[in-house]
This record gives sequence, structure tokens and C-alpha cells, in this order.
Amino acid sequence: SHRSQDMGRLVKQVWVEWHKQTPSRLPLKMMRNQKRSEMGNLASETPSGFKALKHVKAKYKDDNDGYQAGNLKAQNPDPVFPVTLAAYAMVFAKDQEWSDGDDQNSFAKKIYWPLADKLRSSDMIVRADETDATDGEKHIALVYISEKRQRTVAEHMSNENLLFVRLKESDDEDNEIKYGGGWAKYQQHLTRYYAKSSEGTLFSSSHQLAMIEFLLNDKKEEALGPQLLPKDACTPGFNIMQQLIADQKVMASFCLHHPDKKYWLDKNWCQTYLTKQPLEDIREYFGEGVALYFAWHGYLLQMLWVPALTGILVFAFSMMAYGEVSSIDNPYICLYAGFLALWTIYFNYGWKRLQLVYQLEWGTKDDELVEEDRSEFVQDPHTYKKLNSNTMKEEFYSDPLFSIGAPIASAIVVCFFIAVAVVLYMGLEIAKVQGAASVGAGGALAVKIVGTVVQAVLICVLNSLSEMVLAALTDWENWKTMKLYDSALVAKLFAFGQVNSYFALFFVAVLANNLKPFDVDVSCPDKFCLDYLSMMVVIVYIVYALSFVVDTLRMRIQKPLDYEKECEDAKEDSMRIKEALREFDKPSLDTKSYIVQKIPVPVKHSGMNKLYLDKIFEVGYVMFFGATFPLLALLSVFFNVWHLRRNATYVLHDVRRPSYSRSKDIGVWMQILEISTILSIVFQCTILAFTSRSLYYFFPHMNDMEVVFFAGCFEHLLLLAKALLDLNLEVPADVQLNYDRKQHSIKCLTESEDTDPASRLVFYTSEDGLPYEGQS
Repeated sequence: SHRSQDMGRLVKQVWVEWHKQTPSRLPLKMMRNQKRSEMGNLASETPSGFKALKHVKAKYKDDNDGYQAGNLKAQNPDPVFPVTLAAYAMVFAKDQEWSDGDDQNSFAKKIYWPLADKLRSSDMIVRADETDATDGEKHIALVYISEKRQRTVAEHMSNENLLFVRLKESDDEDNEIKYGGGWAKYQQHLTRYYAKSSEGTLFSSSHQLAMIEFLLNDKKEEALGPQLLPKDACTPGFNIMQQLIADQKVMASFCLHHPDKKYWLDKNWCQTYLTKQPLEDIREYFGEGVALYFAWHGYLLQMLWVPALTGILVFAFSMMAYGEVSSIDNPYICLYAGFLALWTIYFNYGWKRLQLVYQLEWGTKDDELVEEDRSEFVQDPHTYKKLNSNTMKEEFYSDPLFSIGAPIASAIVVCFFIAVAVVLYMGLEIAKVQGAASVGAGGALAVKIVGTVVQAVLICVLNSLSEMVLAALTDWENWKTMKLYDSALVAKLFAFGQVNSYFALFFVAVLANNLKPFDVDVSCPDKFCLDYLSMMVVIVYIVYALSFVVDTLRMRIQKPLDYEKECEDAKEDSMRIKEALREFDKPSLDTKSYIVQKIPVPVKHSGMNKLYLDKIFEVGYVMFFGATFPLLALLSVFFNVWHLRRNATYVLHDVRRPSYSRSKDIGVWMQILEISTILSIVFQCTILAFTSRSLYYFFPHMNDMEVVFFAGCFEHLLLLAKALLDLNLEVPADVQLNYDRKQHSIKCLTESEDTDPASRLVFYTSEDGLPYEGQS
């Protein structure tokens, strides 16, 4: 017995020593206890008592197939807060007692504590730097939504047509096809059929942030949000977050970026000039509204290569013809003018067709979102409540007399501004002519160049001033929804901008030889203005393009962009406080009015309208006056290659991350493109009739009236061609077939699966929601 006891002790000692050297072979129970102990210690050190999940920061893959989350560590990952959860920042003001650590007497902290407790009670995660060592005036709280909670909220949002997810699609060898499935409403019991986002999660960061805003504003009671304020306590027109900001309980609230995805977009989108835009990643990160703008901008750049390359040939032929006719006016001008008109028609048609393709690919074809009333409209003194006889609900209506009179008054003001611009540019043209005459032939060209530069600078200045004045005028008109507001604002900006940007050129092209403003003769020598007009077009376009370069340099001097340093700071700042403070100082790109104007927080309610407007005016010089200088389209290509990436940097770095926006088209800008196309046809034919003499090379026996008649007939033929082309607008057959197949798959899936998960016995055994039904 003693020998057996000694032998047992020896075996036990050897066993213990062996397992000390190979800890991975410890018994399963001992390993679980050890891990629980480690997680318990970690939870006690985590701010707000949150039990951190073990997760390794996802890495990006630098390839051309779009952003993809990297592989996670298979064994013993470092315990850090999961980066798969999107962060929403809420900024609170701190008082002196809070800064001094006197929590009991701090009024600001008594505001913060109940709100944070309500957020946590609704199964939301709140992380904050309890030391408050980063900023002495602001307290940053980051709000997250757990993966389990995401599925519940996503189902409620899908029922409201606010959220859709993509289904998985596999090939014949059962390999998943990226971006191959259709879009469907989310249902929890179908989780295993949904494809993951490029961030490695079922719901992308933009979807998660939309869920957080959905809960914070208590959009649906069944979702069991935190109810930070009773809805009855909100001022009419304000949601909960707007009311908290108006009451100065919260300074600001905004979305934070996904660190890895932002870095990937910066490297594969903002800093690349020779590769295609990752539109699917842009759509997933910002939403369809932002993605459609960059899709249109990219399409514009692609189509500009056609008139650019053609313009090079026309310019070369023009130089060869210059030796024969000693003029820049030659037979190729009229041919290039007709080509530009046809190009503009097909450009507009091609975008309509491409937009329909995106609607099918992104599942927005049947979207009919019901817009809410603007808070400014509800709170306006000209708004009153009235019972809707159809819905039997009280709704807000604008005063009938004011709703009619205000737009009329605004139209009169816009017409006055247009008249002032017309008189101003005619006065400058008179000054140029008189100045050139006073200095003689030697300095006439210099006077005209300087005068044209002054006109170009004035165009940029008046465009900037008009944005502020016309926005205030549109605010006064009291529009009900954001869509109506944007339409009214864009109509004013476009009407004034068209005259302001192009009247000086149109005056020289058409009116200078046929009109005496203020009884002053401003006609060109020998009634030929094409050479002078070409010089003006080049100078005005270059100054207009340089204004964006100067604005970018000014912005970079004020706030240098050092994203590499931001990434280094992010490694040390696990709480992301520095990042939230940087975002706080940036303007907002959202069209939704989440910030009350009286609160001193930077805000910019332009949405994507400013980007569209700038691009419409820039490409207008090519559409309207490209025939006067054939290399203008090539200059536009070079500018747009840079400007496209400049706008990408603006959206990604210079403004706060916008809230998720789901749009089916580019809205009112489609009508603006239609008007620009018609104006392009009219301008090209007007130049043929009144400015260029190139038609006489083909029809030497025609008189002036016959030339005008010929140009008018050509204009009507182009308009007829545009109408016929629009009548035949349809989606490509293969795209429509693919869409119908996806819709059929969605229908079969939803009908074959039991829509009531409680009607069957299911045990969810994994975080992916894969069910186990007790079958062997």
C-alpha cells in the first residue's frame, strides 16, 4: 500500500509538471474556469461595467474586389472591445463641479446619469471616459447596439420599409457570389439566408447607426427604445434628439466612422485616380443617396472622354484649316456643335438607363418612403392643424394665402437678382470695350483678358452669395417636407446660376452684334465674335475650376488632413474620444435637421445639393459653349479626375459621417439635367445661327435669314430625336431578367419558410442564429 501511494504521488507530480509546460492540454473544465476568471477581471476594468467580448480588430485586404473583413484569430484572440459594433457619439456639456470631481453637486452630471441609465436599460451599450481627462468642456458618450438587439430592431425597421438586407447567392459549385443576391426585408428566422456585409457582420455600420437613431428617437414603441423623453414633452415638429439639443441637455449627436472601412475607402477611393470607384462599398457605407451622386459623377467623367477625344481631332483639323482661312472659324465648328448636342442627348438618356439599373441592383425600385413634416414647417406661425377627412387624423397645413403668396414674392426677388446680374455683366462688357478703345490696338487684348478675369471672379462670388440669400428665402416660404424644400431651393439656385454663369458669354455670342446696351456699340470687329468668345470661355472656365482648388487649399491650411496620424492616435485612444472631438468640430452633411439653429454647433443643411449644383454649372460650359473651343472638354476631363476624388475626400474626411439615406434616384436633379439638355441644344444651334459662319462653307449661297431658319430646323430635329429616345427608355433585358429571378427567389423563400418562428421548436445555439431542431 505504501508503494502504491508513493507511485501515485510520483505520477501526480509528473502529470502536474508536464501540464505546466503544455498548458493547452489542460482539461476542458479547468480551461473554462480559467477563461471565466480572465473575463471577470477584464469586465471589472472596463468602463461602465460592460463585459467586453473577445474580438480581434478586422484588417482590410488591399484588392480590387471591394472591402472585405479579414480572418479572425483562431485561438486566444486579444480581448478588446469589438470593432464590429458601430459607434454613435453623444456630446454632453460639463460644468465646473463635474470637472472638479464634485459629482453630487454637478447639475450637468445629474442630466447625464439618467440618460445613460435609460440607454443601458434598453439593452444598449454606453461607453464613456469616466476620467474625463481628454476635454475640459465636453463629455463624450459612445452608444452601441449589441448584435442580439440589432436583429430585433432590424425586423421592426424592415416592417417600416426602412431597412433591407441582401440574400446569399451561390453558384453551381456552392461558392457564394459577391453582391449576387436580391434585397429583402429582414426576418429573424431567415437569418442564415442573408449575406454578410463587407465589414464581416450581418448588418453594416451604416445599418447599425440607423438602428441607433431609430431607437433614440423612439420611432416605434414596439422596438422598446430608451424613451429618453416622453413624446408629449417634445415641441411639435421636434423628435427626441432635437428636443434634447434644444433643451441643452445634449450638445450634439452624430455618427462615427468605422475605423478600418474608412481607412480602406481612403486608400482605395480617395487616393486612387486610375481605378473604378467602389460603388458597392460606398453604398454600403453611406447609403444609396450618396452612392448615386458618385455614380453619376463617375458616369459624367466616363462620358466626357468622348467629346474630349473628338475635340482633340477637331482642334487639330482646325489648326490645319487656319492656314487656309486665317480664322478659327472653319467647317469643323458646325460639325462639332451638332456632335455636342447629340452627345448631351445621349448623356442624359444613358444616365436615365443606368439609374434604372441601379434601382434594380440595389432594390430601390419600389421604394415609396413617406416623408415627415419639417420641424421648421410645424413650428412656423403660418402653419396650423386641421383634421384630414380621408385619414381622420390631425395634420399640419400651411396658410393657403401664404403658401401662394410666398413663392410668388420669392420669384419676384429672384427675377430682381437676375436683372441685377444682367445689368452688371452688360456694364462690365461696356467697360471692356471702352477700355480697349482707349488704350489702342496694342493693349486692347490685355484689357479684355483682365476684364474677363474680373467677370469670372464675379461669377464665383455671386454664386456663393446667392446660396446664402436664396436659402434664407426658401426658409421663409415654409415648405412642408424636405423634398419640397429641396426642389424649391434648387429651382432658385439653378435659375439664378444659369444666368449668372453664362449670360456674359451668351451676350457676346448672340446679343453683342444685335443690341446696343445703354446706347453703346459693343459689337465685335466685322461682326465676328467667335475668337473673342473662345478666349472668354477658356478664361471663365479656368477661373471657375481654380476656385475649387483655392477653396481646397484654404480648407487644408485651416485643418490639415493627416489621416496617418489619426490612425496612430486611434491605436492609443481605445475610447475614440479624440476621434469624436474631431468629428464634433466638423459641419454636418445631413439634410435632416438634427441640429437646432440656436445651438452653437457647426451645421450645413445642404446635403448633396451643393455637390450636384457645382457639377451642373461646371459641365454646363462644355454643353453650351464647348464648340467654341474644342479642347474645353479635355480640360473638363482633367478637372473632373481631380474633383471626383476631392468630393470623395470631402464626404469621408471634411464633414461628419452622414446618416444612412436610402434613395431611388437623384431627385430634382433629374429634372435639372432635362432642362440642361434642352438648353444645350438651343445654345449650340444659336451659336451656329448667330456666332459661327461655318455653315457658309457647306451652303455658300444662303443668306443670314436662311442660316437662322436652318439652325431652327436642326434644333427641332434634335428635340424630336431626344423625345423619341426617351420613349424607348428601358432596362437592359439581362438586368431585368436577373432582377426577376432574384424576386422569384425571395418570394419562394418567404413562402416556403414558416413566418412564425414560435410555431416550431428551435434552439439557437450560435451567434449567427443557426437553428438546431433536435434532428440527428
